Amino acid sequence: MLFTTPEKSPQTAASIITNLIDSQQYVSLVGGWIVPILMLPIFGLYLWIRGVRGRGETAVG
Repeated sequence: MLFTTPEKSPQTAASIITNLIDSQQYVSLVGGWIVPILMLPIFGLYLWIRGVRGRGETAVG
């Protein structure tokens, strides 16, 4: 959890966040969300260009 109890110091919270960022689990978790989000518009644009060319129109503009 990112939230710490009141008795813990801010330095402890910062170290927990730093360790979380440096861990492979955090990288894989973020990658699991970022990769599909980045791929969706690229895949959609690819399908749109294919569909436009399939109808015999140009993909300009």
